[in-house]
Amino acid sequence: MKNKFKTILGLTVLILFISSCDKWIDPEINKDPGRPTDVSLNLILPTVEAGLGYCTGGDLRYNAMMWMQQLSGGANQPLAYDRYNVSQGDVDNMWKWGMYAGPMKDMYEIMKKADLEKSPHYKGVAQVLMALSLGYMTDLWVMFPIVMLSG
Repeated sequence: MKNKFKTILGLTVLILFISSCDKWIDPEINKDPGRPTDVSLNLILPTVEAGLGYCTGGDLRYNAMMWMQQLSGGANQPLAYDRYNVSQGDVDNMWKWGMYAGPMKDMYEIMKKADLEKSPHYKGVAQVLMALSLGYMTDLWVMFPIVMLSG
């Protein structure tokens, strides 16, 4: 009885490993039409510009306004900035998810894709925006370690 069970189990496992889904399932079945694999430059660039505007008009401005004493708050986040309560967590989101993983990653992709498509105008715009973004990041993140260590 045990030998018969082992034989059936072994044949079942062998059949599962030998058979392949490529023979009877259409390989196009798992392609999602809502998620394109390639996006044109004229669609990526406005996304980059909007993302850059969102980042520089959001968290990045709070930090600069705090040190220039242009920000006054009554509750929650503005109050913390008004009292110079800045921690590492206040700048980490912009560092990890805001600029680098968002607009700057897309700018890099535009530059690579513009080279392939021979589109110097898109590459030039992406390079200018990248220089602007790197300037923002350099100015702000050079300032924070100095402030955090001195406070």
